[in-house]
Amino acid sequence: MRRTLERSLFRHGSVVFALSGLALAAAPGCSSADAPEGGSTDDPSKGPGAPLGVMRRVDTSDQPRLREHLANAPPGAHLSNFGGRVISNVQVVQVLYGTGSYLPQVTSTAAPSMATFYQSATNSTYFDMFSEYNTSGAHGFQAIGRGSFWGQVQITPAAANNGSTITDANIQAELAAQITAGVLPRPQLDAGGNSNTYYAIFFPHGKRLTLNSLTSCVPSGFCAYHGTIASVGGREVYYGVHPDLQVGSGCEVGCGTSTTFGNQTSVASHELVEATTDAEVGLTTVIAPPLAWYDPTYGEIGDICTQQQTTMVGNGGVPYTVQREFSNSANDCIGQDWESMGGSLTSGPGVSSWGSGRLDMFARGTDNAVWHRWFDVGGWRDWESMGGTAASDPAAVSWSNGHVDLLVRRSDNAIWRRVFDGGVWHDWESLGGNVASGPAASSWGFGRLDIFTRGFDNAIWHKSFDGGWSGWESLGGTMTSDPAAVSWGSGRIDLFARGSDGSLQHKAFDGTWSGWESLGGVLASGSGPAVSSWAPGRLDVFARGLDNALWHKTFAGTWLGWESLGGWLTSDPDAVSWGNGRIDVFARNADTAIWHKWFDVRWMH
Repeated sequence: MRRTLERSLFRHGSVVFALSGLALAAAPGCSSADAPEGGSTDDPSKGPGAPLGVMRRVDTSDQPRLREHLANAPPGAHLSNFGGRVISNVQVVQVLYGTGSYLPQVTSTAAPSMATFYQSATNSTYFDMFSEYNTSGAHGFQAIGRGSFWGQVQITPAAANNGSTITDANIQAELAAQITAGVLPRPQLDAGGNSNTYYAIFFPHGKRLTLNSLTSCVPSGFCAYHGTIASVGGREVYYGVHPDLQVGSGCEVGCGTSTTFGNQTSVASHELVEATTDAEVGLTTVIAPPLAWYDPTYGEIGDICTQQQTTMVGNGGVPYTVQREFSNSANDCIGQDWESMGGSLTSGPGVSSWGSGRLDMFARGTDNAVWHRWFDVGGWRDWESMGGTAASDPAAVSWSNGHVDLLVRRSDNAIWRRVFDGGVWHDWESLGGNVASGPAASSWGFGRLDIFTRGFDNAIWHKSFDGGWSGWESLGGTMTSDPAAVSWGSGRIDLFARGSDGSLQHKAFDGTWSGWESLGGVLASGSGPAVSSWAPGRLDVFARGLDNALWHKTFAGTWLGWESLGGWLTSDPDAVSWGNGRIDVFARNADTAIWHKWFDVRWMH
């Protein structure tokens, strides 16, 4: 489970090794050793190339190569299917191995905890990514889908299996005994009779774990591993071994660059996904069946991207640190990636771009003023107040380099505008109106501005600037959200809003206005869409679904279906494109910060 620095590091199974001074990676290999009824052995005499997945502690002289690896997948990485079993719909059972001092989030079941992490991770778009590793073999077809969290159990291990040093043989014997005794549930089976259950075993502080010649939390040791028992009551057993990562364990360094809990969830995601895509790694000593998805050079799915940490937004908007995993289809390390932009906001965002690499983002603060962050070659700048008294989400648009139009509804129900031009912000001005929603804005060329809002009659109203301001005109419709608008060419506008039936409604201007059409979907109550365009004829629409996730629909000659991009939104999203193939999407999360996700060949954070 890692990109190894030397082929000689590869051993059997799937282990996450500790990296000295650097919180990182995994080495292919290290699963079940000394297993009852057919587990693997981690015997160095098997030579380089024996399957192993590890996160190894590495001398400082090797760290520059690891730092390079953290930025991308190694060249030529590719997971081959050897025909072994995967886990179709993983059922996670969290096991606490006896009493002792645990990280509080390991024993807790309240968010954020390991329990809520497993609940969120197994039933999210993070797990949807792995459907590309659906498998056909002697065991039949297995489609990898979402899973579930069964619950947490604290066991009382036999004294013989619970010394200060605990071997993999001890762990397997104890796991088998607890399942047989009914303390732990038997492995659940999928429709083809293959095991679905994964036992994630956590150990208290002070326990030293060994996997044959490997030891936890020491130089050249491991941070975790996953293994296989060939049969307990006639069913294969898949398990993960998680040493304590608290200060003083030896794993407080070398197992990740996040917080202790962040590293714990990152390592846990590494093992969970590897067990899902290579369940029987512990039953072979060669690169051959019953391996499932494996790279003979770099190991398992997590090894290739070892310790490339990112954020998964879980249930209730709680963020968790996870590891990116390798995708054959993307030929890179991917994750359900969101990044926090910080702040304590009371509205959704508005965003604009005046050129490649430039972003201006706005949102209402707790003081009801509009706040602003921008991104350019110098990176993200801190929040600054734009003043005003906003009563809606802001909207922003740019018609030329160095120009931004910022719009918002105030408590007088009029639309107010503030302009950045010539390097300075000009004062707020009222554009009038008596409106019931926040504004949307688009521009199809220099000096052209089109503003849209919902009136108290629930119709969409329009006002334009082209050398001078027009009056307000009704575009009809019966809408229940703020509108969204974009222009992908001169004289072209695409306008969207949530209809009274909850569906996405669309109206276009191309010399004349079309009628409203339904594009389907069910948007969250009162939640409006966002739209961006990176080229003529290209539209990307975003909305908050009933599950509070971000949903995406594309037009490129024809409308495609909806796809979930995950997250936990508490506001309307907004989106902008600053170049061909580039989209930046923003929304407020449950923590009241604005979160960001972008597309640049693939979805990233």
